[in-house]
Amino acid sequence: MNRVYQTAILIGVIFFITACGGGGGDSPPPTNTSPNVKTLSGTAAAGSPIAGKVNVKGSMGKFASSPIGIDGSFSLDVTALTAPYILYAEGSVNNKSISLYSIALTPGMINITQVTDFIVRNALAGSAESAYASWGTTTVTETALTTAAADVATMIDPLLSALGVSGTDFLTEPFVADSTGVDAALDALDISYSGSTATVTSTLTGSSFTDDITASGVSGSLPLSDTVATTTILNDQDAINAVWQIAIDLYGTTMPSESDLTAWFTNYVASDYLEDGRDRTTALNSWLTGEGPEVGFDIAAVIVSPKTVAGYVKAYQIRLIYTSSGTATFSTLMAYDGVNWRWYGNQLWVDATADAHAFTWVSASSSPTYESGFEFSINDDNNYAYNQGVRSALVTGPGLPAGGVVYAHLFPFTAENEFATYHSDGSTGGSFYTISSTYSLNDSAITSIPDNAVYTFELCTQTPAELLADTTLCSNEFSVTRTVPKPPLPVSSLDPGDFATLTSPTSHSLADFPIGTAFNVSWAKPVGTTSGEVGLSIDTIWISSDPALDDTTVTLDTVGVGAPIYFGGLFIRVEDVWGRDFNMGWDFYSGGSAPPVAVNPFDGTWVTNCVDVSSDTVTGSATWAEYNSGNAFTDIISIYDNATCLGTPIATKTGSGTGVLGNTLVTDSGYTANRLDWTITSTSQTGLINEVTDLVVGYTEGVTYYDIVLLLGDTIYYGDIPSTSSASRPTDVAFDFGFVKQM
Repeated sequence: MNRVYQTAILIGVIFFITACGGGGGDSPPPTNTSPNVKTLSGTAAAGSPIAGKVNVKGSMGKFASSPIGIDGSFSLDVTALTAPYILYAEGSVNNKSISLYSIALTPGMINITQVTDFIVRNALAGSAESAYASWGTTTVTETALTTAAADVATMIDPLLSALGVSGTDFLTEPFVADSTGVDAALDALDISYSGSTATVTSTLTGSSFTDDITASGVSGSLPLSDTVATTTILNDQDAINAVWQIAIDLYGTTMPSESDLTAWFTNYVASDYLEDGRDRTTALNSWLTGEGPEVGFDIAAVIVSPKTVAGYVKAYQIRLIYTSSGTATFSTLMAYDGVNWRWYGNQLWVDATADAHAFTWVSASSSPTYESGFEFSINDDNNYAYNQGVRSALVTGPGLPAGGVVYAHLFPFTAENEFATYHSDGSTGGSFYTISSTYSLNDSAITSIPDNAVYTFELCTQTPAELLADTTLCSNEFSVTRTVPKPPLPVSSLDPGDFATLTSPTSHSLADFPIGTAFNVSWAKPVGTTSGEVGLSIDTIWISSDPALDDTTVTLDTVGVGAPIYFGGLFIRVEDVWGRDFNMGWDFYSGGSAPPVAVNPFDGTWVTNCVDVSSDTVTGSATWAEYNSGNAFTDIISIYDNATCLGTPIATKTGSGTGVLGNTLVTDSGYTANRLDWTITSTSQTGLINEVTDLVVGYTEGVTYYDIVLLLGDTIYYGDIPSTSSASRPTDVAFDFGFVKQM
């Protein structure tokens, strides 16, 4: 795809979104022509449009603000303000919190970018933040602003020349945030500050220079060689887009044939491709089954920075802007093998995300409660990490415990192959890690978290229990970092106004939630937020819908679903401009008692992690797990011929039913004794593994029971022990685990 065509696509996308009410068009909105109204309008972007708002202050101290459109456009009514004006855009760009400044001497066109910010700091010879706070007392002359703009243009001219935009007035010249021309220059410029020193870097070439903003004149610049180097990179970008254009054409009006799609993957996807744990074969199969692009999609590839990839002539980190029924942006790699550009993937073992998250629970009988923390989502959907021996993950970063937070790989206990928080009693939770809550206030940990905090996900071969005992044991088979633009909000600052408000249904009555039908859910969202997932939890069933960003109503289809027995709750999520999630839970049903043989209907999973049984008659290790879905238990026991539970088990036994291991049934009088035989598949082991159970305890209907397994002599005892018993969880009793090998 050439750059002209790429521009046309993105302008078309912006026009489509605008026509649907999503923001400005392919240029900033026109100012009001009324002689009595004064406006400031332009584009707020740093490569990509800023998601956030623009604030402006006049020289007499009056203030105004306006949201930024989806294309970066904004318009401010400054009729009541006095020139000159200082503008301040705040929000996020590419998952990074950002604050940028600009100055307008008169009403009219004005842009806010990292370059205008650089110009302003040079014109002020100091802090833009301080100038904004004291604007009126602090001001700037037209000469100082013009001189600073000319100096900055000289400093970055090698990049501008390559893009054909030399002489651009970054302050007042209109541009479109479409990754071409002026916006391509913004894409390629990283400007950071340490005191009065600015460091300017071209992300395309890696060239950089420093500038003392307190000193007048040009103190540094990008090298002249950057003009040629940048031109070469832009030509590579055109070649990369040509590869994606072939895919676009294949999906032009209908799904491509298997042979055409296979040929594209063969020619343009690297044999060592890996994207969130998907190799080339897995990715091709998913596209062949309709899980790939939609018919009629478009993609624009924008080079972010050069990369070194072994075995390839050159490679780039790129940003792919995918448009179809919606728009999505994701980061990946393209590599050149000397003949073709090939999609190399992001080379990640798992799909990992980190989001600031707040949660409120609204019940019929009590005041709302709050939790605040992080959603650390780790998905090994294709079991790539698991097949490399990964059994746990460690997440570290600001606001978390010193040793980090331990997550357990849930495979094979859930179909999604996700990771979940791991607790000292062996239970697992979800992906949400609570830092502060109504019941355990820890706001100091949250307030210590800076903007753009970085969190590291380490994948470990150790079991979660081993890692929980000593987080330094993590083997760190693979790691990835994620940046969170803004920290979670302290619980003490949360109130109902931060969350969506349910407008229909309006009560906590089950009768108002006609389960078994398709019914509407409506809500009001706080100002400045967008709507996210809406979900209905009915016992262990989850039904959800993803509304459009500005929607405030959806239909949830529960046809064929029965009314809840234990629990029913509605969840509505909204998101602010920094990507912080605010999830409201609305309780409409809660059963009078828990299921008869489970800790609760959602946490029936308990795993005895890898246990060394070399001291028993079977040399090696073993794992045992029981999990519950709707009070139907499934047990899995696996035996390994090594001490780390890696590789293929030499024996596996799976059973399911209302008791444990299928044939061992729960009755009113207790557990029945049963004997099951195992066949060993390893050539280094022979014979049978015999499992013997004995009567453990009586079973009483309605009593909460805990899972337990222990070895006494040559007999394995396993089953449920009631919470009223002197023995509680396995961590609280004399515990052993093993199998008997009989020749």
